[in-house]
Amino acid sequence: MKNAKKLSVPSADEIARKLPEFDAMVREAIKQSDNARKPKQVNRPGFGGGSNS
Repeated sequence: MKNAKKLSVPSADEIARKLPEFDAMVREAIKQSDNARKPKQVNRPGFGGGSNS
């Protein structure tokens, strides 16, 4: 049980080391969920901001 607890609760040093990577993952996940939520806007002509020109 102690090993499982260590895995689920990393130390402060581990968290600090993984923060930039985690932040990037969160931003990417938010970006993808936003795109998934707005398929009609993504398909709208000119909405891509230069992808059609």
